[in-house]
Amino acid sequence: MNKIFYPTQNVTEPKKLSEQNVESNPLTYENAYILQCSIDFKDGKKTVILVSMQNPTTRLKHKFLYSSNTFSKITDKVLNLRTMIDVVIINDTVYFLNLDGEKLFNLERAYKNNAQVKIQEIQDADIIDDFDLFKKVAESGFNPRRFMAYNKDNLESIKNTERRKQLAKQFSIALNSLNKFNIANKDDAEKVIKLLCDKAALEPFNQTPIEVEGTTKWK
Repeated sequence: MNKIFYPTQNVTEPKKLSEQNVESNPLTYENAYILQCSIDFKDGKKTVILVSMQNPTTRLKHKFLYSSNTFSKITDKVLNLRTMIDVVIINDTVYFLNLDGEKLFNLERAYKNNAQVKIQEIQDADIIDDFDLFKKVAESGFNPRRFMAYNKDNLESIKNTERRKQLAKQFSIALNSLNKFNIANKDDAEKVIKLLCDKAALEPFNQTPIEVEGTTKWK
């Protein structure tokens, strides 16, 4: 590696990635570290950045340095470059190797903001019974991430009462007397979310409902 960058201590602010400080003392940073290098690929040289969201410094307990026939206790912090990497950036493409990398770009807030917009659209469609419970579930856990795959065409389709009745039967979602989705618990809410976010499909051989990562048009 030809560079080690130490971002500011608040690594949740993505703009700080462009404000590297290679002159400061690296032992003062405890949130993350970034390694940068250039690698020759078949299609040319590319900038590669490796990001670890782990503390790059540590104190060595019960470790001693041997020098001049004497063992001395190591009391200072040491730089510890870990082998686990959370994010890889090659030129302008970002690869998340686990969910820890989302902290770097403050994606949790982005997920929640996006989900709020989609949840309001669903509320305006007036297809949910007990919307307060649906909203609580939609804003919690992994569900804000699911809304990144939200498909507004699905919502438009579900607004049709007959289509909604068909989907409710296929995916085992109860309807109330007004043919609105009857949200009685977390599972009911998440079934509707998966329908709207392209996470639901029918198994082709026996037409049973299944959960999928995502859908694309059949070719």
